[in-house]
Amino acid sequence: MAKAVSQNALKRKIFSFLERHSMCVLCTMDDNGYPRGSPMEYWAIMPNIYLVAAEGRKLDNIRRDNRVCIAAYAPYEENFNVMQGVQIFGRARIIKYGEPAYAKEFEHRGYFGIDLRKNPRYTHLIKVVPDFIEYIDSKLAKDVVKTKRIWRHRK
Repeated sequence: MAKAVSQNALKRKIFSFLERHSMCVLCTMDDNGYPRGSPMEYWAIMPNIYLVAAEGRKLDNIRRDNRVCIAAYAPYEENFNVMQGVQIFGRARIIKYGEPAYAKEFEHRGYFGIDLRKNPRYTHLIKVVPDFIEYIDSKLAKDVVKTKRIWRHRK
């Protein structure tokens, strides 16, 4: 039988997982309706997720449709018997250099005092506000089908 997990406990588990990892795949939809997955580094400041992005297709896709999905996961263990990860479904907002939130969020990440204009790779921040997060943890249940829990962000 699956263990009952409160929404607050689930939120703590999710953000504890996110704080221990830093790589994800950001999925957007292109103008032809195809999904585009971009491997990226992220950081989490509960309940939001932040990513650094250069100008390109993923930002074009977000400007057209701000719905995104982020997948982050730990390596499988014990021949696929131990798994843990999240799928974050939410809305993305592009924060440009010069906006007050830009420097503030970079400071949270530890980029204090860096002149970000000198590195074209760090041109934009993507802030993702989750609508809901699917958390998968095989340790929550013996039955693999019952390992998924959903946390809903209350705005």
